[in-house]
Amino acid sequence: MKHSYKKWMLGLAVSSVAILSFVMIKRNVMISAEEIDYDNPKVSIVVPVYKAEDYLDVCVDSLQNQTLKDIEMIFVDDDSPDNCLEILKGYAEKDKRIKVIHQKNQGAAIARQTGTDAARGEYIKYVDSDDILDKRACKKCYEEAKKYNADIVVHSAYNFAKEG
Repeated sequence: MKHSYKKWMLGLAVSSVAILSFVMIKRNVMISAEEIDYDNPKVSIVVPVYKAEDYLDVCVDSLQNQTLKDIEMIFVDDDSPDNCLEILKGYAEKDKRIKVIHQKNQGAAIARQTGTDAARGEYIKYVDSDDILDKRACKKCYEEAKKYNADIVVHSAYNFAKEG
């Protein structure tokens, strides 16, 4: 079922293990869980997941810790042969903002589309399962999108090479 409002992409995923940075950061204002609109989040974060159990926890933690709390996180398990689905179900039991979708393996592009179809947010942000977001990423992107009435927000990233 299609929604009556427009969905727009918020940000672009950058290569593996990226930590996003921003120059102008507004002061964080914490909100309680009761103030989160679970039916109409500001941002839907779509994450395709396949063979990511070694680093999935770090990605999920970085999304859960966003200063913008009015988000939904949609993880699409693309029939991963490892323990990703069980890991994600554990997170979903503890956080109402997390939605887990399991599908037969069709690749990252179809997994992103599945997540996009399920998204309810005003904006959509695509993240890979090996990405780490700065805790201010969603808030800053959302603020900039609203400020400039932008359809797409692109931001910088730092890439960290693995040692060894």
